[in-house]
Amino acid sequence: MAKGSNRMSWIGRDMAVDLGTANTLVYVRGRGIVLNEPSVVAVNQDTGAILAVGASRPVVVANSDGSIAVKAQMQVNITADHRVIYGADAAAFLKDLALLIENDPESLAL
Repeated sequence: MAKGSNRMSWIGRDMAVDLGTANTLVYVRGRGIVLNEPSVVAVNQDTGAILAVGASRPVVVANSDGSIAVKAQMQVNITADHRVIYGADAAAFLKDLALLIENDPESLAL
């Protein structure tokens, strides 16, 4: 990576993050790119509500009636300073967010 490049934001001296429009990259000096994930946001076209952020992937799931289907699944993460946010509170937030996304995504409209 060229010195002075503004494609990535440097974190300290050994790590850089590129929040691109198509992919998010994490570069570590001496190791190269250690993360290369698609940057995807699912938006409800009618309301503008953000339904999910991340990359979807097909997974096999069991439906409540016992049948098996392939559905798109998206991963949701949270990044927080552990000195400020208690881990159990962050986990409860993610659980509540997952329930809203699955059951009432319209409530997330801005």
